[in-house]
Amino acid sequence: MLRTPSLSLAIEHQRRANGLDNRLVQVAYENHTLEKLLQASIQRPDWRAVHLACWLCLPKYVEEVCSKGDALSLLNTATLSEGMQPIHIAASAGHVQLVQRLLLLGADPFKVDLNGLSTLHHLASSHHHQSAEILQLLRRGDVNAYTKAVPLQDEDGRTALVLALVKGNSAVVEAMLQYCGSGKQLESLFNGSNLGSCGSLDPHCLELVLAKEPGLMATEAFAWILHGIKHGISSIDWRLSSRNQ
Repeated sequence: MLRTPSLSLAIEHQRRANGLDNRLVQVAYENHTLEKLLQASIQRPDWRAVHLACWLCLPKYVEEVCSKGDALSLLNTATLSEGMQPIHIAASAGHVQLVQRLLLLGADPFKVDLNGLSTLHHLASSHHHQSAEILQLLRRGDVNAYTKAVPLQDEDGRTALVLALVKGNSAVVEAMLQYCGSGKQLESLFNGSNLGSCGSLDPHCLELVLAKEPGLMATEAFAWILHGIKHGISSIDWRLSSRNQ
């Protein structure tokens, strides 16, 4: 534990150790996240102050720095190593209210990082119970932009829905299916994905998809899905067959 007797000493200690913004250190101290700030700044040296603030959920700091400069430029600043935007970080950490504030300040949730991951992909990879709520927030904010982002594939050819299947994130799968059309539209989210290289797909999540569109079983996309599954398929196939009888 970091045990510094006063705020002024804490700020000076952190400033010298990591070259951090004094105001960020002060806000982190006030929110009892000073030790986490130190650890994060060491583990992620390429992250700027706004990235660290979004990871630690410090909206006070984010709003202050945005009010003093070019908010759009700041909120769309990417990390050097991964190209992650501040909103990618806030969403993956499950900070619903901060994501909402970032959207109001002008952050673009559908930009992709250096791995081709949008905010939707980052939500698919996270297992915070707030992930589905944030996804719904993004859709309400800009339906057209959300619709265009849904088919985007990362550098491995995976849409956010496919990634959620790989990660077993049923909350995100259910939320995405709620707003996704059926038939060709749903099938298109699997086409082109190298599902055979993904390893196991979560059987429960896959059942959610097939319950919405059983016709996927007869498509080329589903043949790839079968190839990518290493467990659970017999029970899934049996239950779906029973449903269709």
